[in-house]
Amino acid sequence: MGKFEKEAKVLLDAIGGKENVSAVTHCATRMRSVLIDEKKADVKAIEEIGAVKGTFTNAGQFQVIIGNDVPIFYNDFTAVSGIEGVSKEAAKAAAKINQNAVQRVMTMLAEIFTPIIPAIIVGGLILGFRNILEGVQIQAFGQKVVDGVLQFTKDGELSIFKNDSLIQTIDVEFAKNEMERSLGLMYRSSMDEHQGMWFIFPEEAPRSFYMRNTEISLDIIYLDKDKKVVSIAKNARPYDETSLPSEKPAMYVLEINGGLADKWGIDKGDRVEVK
Repeated sequence: MGKFEKEAKVLLDAIGGKENVSAVTHCATRMRSVLIDEKKADVKAIEEIGAVKGTFTNAGQFQVIIGNDVPIFYNDFTAVSGIEGVSKEAAKAAAKINQNAVQRVMTMLAEIFTPIIPAIIVGGLILGFRNILEGVQIQAFGQKVVDGVLQFTKDGELSIFKNDSLIQTIDVEFAKNEMERSLGLMYRSSMDEHQGMWFIFPEEAPRSFYMRNTEISLDIIYLDKDKKVVSIAKNARPYDETSLPSEKPAMYVLEINGGLADKWGIDKGDRVEVK
């Protein structure tokens, strides 16, 4: 039995079975399926699969985030489903049936202009960044990179309290300047359960986060200047650019893996201490 054979069978059933799949492929971290009827996909059931980190739909493809084990998962999925995998280009072509007229026009324009964009901008980029790149360090943006992969950096410990009772203690990475706050947890394929990112703003004000370029589901916890929870955006979906505003002004934001706020019982009024 393959490592993900059971999960692959559950996924196949949850997306409507073999007859609902017209093409399947994968990229570095995601399964990409072209579904005949996307409404048949049971997103809730899919996101409860242990190997799945989230789902989203883009350019007519239903994408399931698996992480670095996606090649193994893909092989088990094609084995249990009997569906022959296709290339990324073939999947893109098949996905056009799920796009409306406007999306098809935009895709066509992208295919026309994308190949020549590098020729237009490379010269300017080389001239503009030549001197800058000579002085850029790997950790210039405050985030550690190893072999091209962003790494978690422990900057402190955060303890969560309900009244005076300790709920949980986790390691946190600080996002304390504009660049670090803007990048946040983008492009991270995973994060351990007892890790999180602690956003520090200069003043208390209405805040709003979204999930652009974020590959993992998150609970986004907003806190006031006294480090008390004022609102929680739970299970924010990967790559979803819907605005997730705080209910009250916030000075701090804690991001943890999606579902942990409920698992640990974090509520409005709970407080944190950071050291």
